[in-house]
Amino acid sequence: MTLQVREATDADLPAMRRLGWEAFAPPVTVQDCQNAPAPPVSDSRVVLAHRGTQMGEELVGKAVDLALTSWYGGRPVETSGVAGVAIAAEHRGRGVLEPLLDRLLTGARARGAVISTLYPTAPGIYRRFGYEVIGSYQNVQVPTWTLPRAARRMAELSAPQPLTAPARLRRAVDADWPRIQACHQAWATDTTGALSRVGPRFAGSLADLARDVTAVTVAEDPDDPAGPLAGYCCWARVGGYREQGAVEVSDLIATGVAGRSALLAMLGSHEPTARVTRFLAGSGADLPWLLGDDVITVVSATPYMLAILDVPQALAARGFPRCVAGTAELTVSGPAPVGVPGRYRLTWSDGRAYVEGISPAPADVVADTWVTAGGLALWYAGTLRSAALRRLGLLGGDGGPDELLDTAFGAVGPVGVRDYF
Repeated sequence: MTLQVREATDADLPAMRRLGWEAFAPPVTVQDCQNAPAPPVSDSRVVLAHRGTQMGEELVGKAVDLALTSWYGGRPVETSGVAGVAIAAEHRGRGVLEPLLDRLLTGARARGAVISTLYPTAPGIYRRFGYEVIGSYQNVQVPTWTLPRAARRMAELSAPQPLTAPARLRRAVDADWPRIQACHQAWATDTTGALSRVGPRFAGSLADLARDVTAVTVAEDPDDPAGPLAGYCCWARVGGYREQGAVEVSDLIATGVAGRSALLAMLGSHEPTARVTRFLAGSGADLPWLLGDDVITVVSATPYMLAILDVPQALAARGFPRCVAGTAELTVSGPAPVGVPGRYRLTWSDGRAYVEGISPAPADVVADTWVTAGGLALWYAGTLRSAALRRLGLLGGDGGPDELLDTAFGAVGPVGVRDYF
């Protein structure tokens, strides 16, 4: 039975939706889903796998390439967000996924994506395509009474002197929308792995942002109320009263101590009637430093993986510390997207990386230092240092360039992501 892989069209939507329900379950009832309007394929790029059977042509696999932008080293990087990967139950383990993802990622690279990220249901499946886990999308819960303590801790420990003028809070209005967007962009620029919230898949107005929450609260600098926002918070009051009550925070963005401490104190004021606060979508990423792990409960955590699609272009797009200068040669090996394995010379200067391929190919000569495609993804995201990569068997050979590579990529720790796709 021949497998055919092709781009989807609007005519494929009913079959695509049925396969998606089979893999991920319908959001309500199948009948309701069948009556719901279908999203247009034009919002993304979808690749399908068909196989001839006794019943005729059958859709046996699908995958979606989302055109996204991620931030690494303070610079935007064109990203393929892989989503909605589904294989028909009867065809799993029968060679559908590899040609499906090969076609998807080749097309993503052709349109300009230089890295790819995804939220896997089974990380091991994707490692053979060069993906590696660089962080997670977490939902956490804390006792509400701890939040004023976290706010005070931030204010007291802020440098160079304790914070004396907290941000002023108020309910957001429509005129705040450009400032909310600018606040997120300022935060994302300095946050490894964050996505730009631009395009049809993200909120386009305050009404969109506030659709499923009780309120959006903004934090203003009291000395410059018309200037850039110090932060904002999307929150919902859910459940019942006291022990049954909760506050759910779907987004908390702050560019400094004043905004974050004021927003945490505001959330803590719910303690008499909502005994727990849930920080969804990674919005509680800073809490371990403020509260300690003993009061934080991880409700759920979904791994986030990254793969390099084009080594020279991915490194050229990423930002690096301006103090880094030097040259290293390495071989990228192991399972990876087409065109990634090879031997490369990396040169850093003025906050940029310049990469050139070196002949001969790795099959003929292996550089003194080699790294797997997954190891390069971990380096790229700053998730692990070279010593950890060596312990995991993802990096080998001469350790001469290790210090240079660690300094360049930053080793900032696991990436904290806020947007699920």
